[in-house]
Amino acid sequence: MNPTTLNVAFKTASNLWSQFNNYREEKSREAYTALEEAAQKMDERDNGTFAEPRRQAGAVTRAAHSRLERALEEFNDYREDATERLNDAKEEATKKAKKARKQAKKDSQKAQKNFKKKSAKVAKKQKKNKKSSKGWIFAGIIALLSAAAGAAYYWLRSNDKPSQTPPRVDDFQSDSHTAP
Repeated sequence: MNPTTLNVAFKTASNLWSQFNNYREEKSREAYTALEEAAQKMDERDNGTFAEPRRQAGAVTRAAHSRLERALEEFNDYREDATERLNDAKEEATKKAKKARKQAKKDSQKAQKNFKKKSAKVAKKQKKNKKSSKGWIFAGIIALLSAAAGAAYYWLRSNDKPSQTPPRVDDFQSDSHTAP
């Protein structure tokens, strides 16, 4: 059983028991007084109806027997009411526990779905990152090849020495400027 349900049932039973004790004490005082008065009236009216032992027992004992019978009857009634209330509280607590379990199950399923979605997104991102890292590798290889080609070109062109004679202007003039 759920500890919360047991705790609620225990508190309810304790509360009912203390209320019952208070009620029983109050009623026993009232009953004792009423019984004592009734016993005195009966003794005054009819001295011959009670058997000899009961007359010898006295009014207080007769009142106690009567009070005890009433208390037992009241206790049985109160016990039945308390049992019904306890069963109602148990049923209500059981319903609440079932609802809480269903809600927890729903929340768990929702969390699992969210986790699956997020893990799928992370997996996609990792795939994308792998593809883009291949592109960087390809770009790096092309850059290295370009640098190697540039170095080879520079090395091959560095053997060319510039001429010591300056170019002549006549070589660069067109025929239309040379008119007489």
